[in-house]
Amino acid sequence: MESSHSSFEDLPAGADDLSFEALRKSFSAAKLELGQRQMRTLGLKDGEGTFTNLGLMLSDQCPFSFQLTSFQGSDVRIIKDRKILEGSVLSQLEQMIDYLEFRNETSGIITLPYRIETRSYPDDALREAVLNMVMHRDYGSPVINKASVFDDRIEFMTAGGLARGVRMDEVTSGTSVCRNPRLANVMFRLGMVEAYGMGLPRIFAAYAGRSAKPIVEVSAHVFKLTLPNLNYVREHGVPAWAEEGSLVPMGGVPRTMEQVPGPRVMRPGDSIHMVMNIVESNGSITRVEVEQILGVSRSSAGRLLEGLVQEGKLKKVGSGRSSAYAVVA
Repeated sequence: MESSHSSFEDLPAGADDLSFEALRKSFSAAKLELGQRQMRTLGLKDGEGTFTNLGLMLSDQCPFSFQLTSFQGSDVRIIKDRKILEGSVLSQLEQMIDYLEFRNETSGIITLPYRIETRSYPDDALREAVLNMVMHRDYGSPVINKASVFDDRIEFMTAGGLARGVRMDEVTSGTSVCRNPRLANVMFRLGMVEAYGMGLPRIFAAYAGRSAKPIVEVSAHVFKLTLPNLNYVREHGVPAWAEEGSLVPMGGVPRTMEQVPGPRVMRPGDSIHMVMNIVESNGSITRVEVEQILGVSRSSAGRLLEGLVQEGKLKKVGSGRSSAYAVVA
């Protein structure tokens, strides 16, 4: 699709009976019309009147879901609650924001004669992280899209690495390279986004002057953003995982390639953590999925999985092409 300059959004959805009740409510709230002409103009239907993948994404029958999970502590061993979001991606966006805002606790510090209240996560950072997940997701990828809430952080995992030919410093400085431009246009018209390409700069700006910074990790097929819990950092200090790898120096967003050596290279421990997260969420994982998610070779994926089997963390189920790896009971 990249070589032919086509987009997943524009492909025929292969579905005829779609409804748009949630989308119509959003358009009505924004005092916008959503008739047949608008659907064609926005790209929900093609010139022949066939629903496109964009139409499918925005419909009430959207098959692309997001997963939200809250864990006890700082690892994936104990799940507090889990929620699968369904319906129009814009409806899922609102549900995701509500879920995370409910878990964004406020902590007060008494500094006589004042009480200073601090939220665990800056509101702007949470909102922009969710918008980025929806707007820049690779909807043609099987990679799970999810937000995981831990005591010390929130991890946002989105299908799709950086667009071809784009450097990390260009993204963090506000360069707009949108994977789903038609979806972004709909969100812009509804007032959900104000300008393209400003998500990461706003997230980093929200953490300016803080002792812990957001961390971005990129593989060939996954974009992962980690937001530190500021109240946790204040009470317990900077977690070990946040001590290095931040893309932002104290006080602002990096502007030159000298300041940003490139996407953080995933260490073996990062790869294992990501694989175990997926297994905990889905129940199992295949070697091919590990290749796609981590962007590694077949042999590297096999060695990682066999290493987890030898350590007793995973067990192999089945044989040959149907084999998968699951958590040891």
